[in-house]
Amino acid sequence: MNEEIRQFEIMTGAIKSISGQVDAPSVFRELKHFLRDFTFGAEHAAHDRGMLGVMQLVDEASTNGHRIAVSNWSEEYWGVRRSLNHFSHDPTILKAQQTSAPFTWASALKHADKASIKVAELCAEYTGQSDGLLLPIGDIRMVRGCASIGLDMDPSEFSPTQIAMIHHVCTAAYARIHKLLGPFPFDQEVYYSPREREVVRAMALGYSTLQTAELLGLSQATVKDYIASAKRKVGARTAPELIAKSITKNVILT
Repeated sequence: MNEEIRQFEIMTGAIKSISGQVDAPSVFRELKHFLRDFTFGAEHAAHDRGMLGVMQLVDEASTNGHRIAVSNWSEEYWGVRRSLNHFSHDPTILKAQQTSAPFTWASALKHADKASIKVAELCAEYTGQSDGLLLPIGDIRMVRGCASIGLDMDPSEFSPTQIAMIHHVCTAAYARIHKLLGPFPFDQEVYYSPREREVVRAMALGYSTLQTAELLGLSQATVKDYIASAKRKVGARTAPELIAKSITKNVILT
């Protein structure tokens, strides 16, 4: 059987299996099984070295202490990463917040500062691996999470098709974990009406209520009603908070 056909069948089977799991550890187990079979073939199914994690790209401090993260990392290792403020310094996390395309750990180090290099060195010391794949989860507008995979092989050996298959399965794993553990405040969907979006966008550009009313051909009272409605939807109390939350939730930039 052609290798890519075999891997495609493994991919579709993994997505189906992951979608039916009832807890996060089971999702992680199925993801590990997929990666071992996909990468090394069934004869290497016992292979269980390396680093594997599926996580959100939002600091726990902004989610009331909640963390979407399933991995083979020890709590001790998590603790060390937190002490290094890894959300601000991990080079792979920083790069994942800038691109939706998969990349290697090594590529994220090319422009890293000293703090980022320290986090990368810790990872290499802990796992015994200096390279792997980071697969952002989300879309081009907002990457919400990632899958981080340490490898015993050179990531460049994967074809673009193979990386895309791994990405699809990791996305399915993240989606299932999110459904089981979420939603959390940081990623609850918010929908503005077209008028609400126009009003809040005008506010973000520095327009006053009167100027916004004149710009959109509305009364000031109607503009205030739209602002109040938008505040309720994002849980904002002030105009600056409304603008900040609207930008963070990507409500007015699209």
